[in-house]
This record gives sequence, structure tokens and C-alpha cells, in this order.
Amino acid sequence: MDASSELNAPRYVDGSVMAKGDHVFIASEQVHAVVHELIQSPETQAEWDVLAPGVMFQAEEFGLLFMSNEILWESPLAQPSI
Repeated sequence: MDASSELNAPRYVDGSVMAKGDHVFIASEQVHAVVHELIQSPETQAEWDVLAPGVMFQAEEFGLLFMSNEILWESPLAQPSI
């Protein structure tokens, strides 16, 4: 991730930047998940067919879950210790 995209990258409640492969707990869905893909550029948005930048999570319970940066900025996730 380059410096300009890191400025707008989704962050955890402690301010650290999310990274592919991170384990998280998504309280709104009550599931543990893994950061599957950071979808930040217009190109990756088109590849994933999403309208806004965000993060694609993989949850064992139901598969892929997309959350936009806007949602993650309003309700940041905590990165659980594993």
C-alpha cells in the first residue's frame, strides 16, 4: 500500500491499519473473520463489483462480508488477540 492510500486505509479502533490476513471480531454480526481483501482502488472496486472502497472479510459462518470504509470509520473494529 502506498503512502497516500495508507492515509485513507481502514483502521482498527487503536488506530493501526488493517492488513490482509488479520483476524478480527465483527460485533455487529457476532462473528470472527479474516481480512480477505482490502478494496481501496477504483480497479479493485470494479473487480469485486462494489461501489465504495472497503474491506472484504471471510467468515466461516457465512462466507464473504463486505464493509465499506465509511462503515468502518463510523464503527471501527478491534483486532482481537489470538
